Amino acid sequence: LISISSTVKSTDHFYALFAFNKQSKRK
Repeated sequence: LISISSTVKSTDHFYALFAFNKQSKRK
């Protein structure tokens, strides 16, 4: 359960970075 939660947190961070990069490219 802990490992799954950790993976979700990691994926969440990855998507946040991805969205941030997309926004930066738009400007």
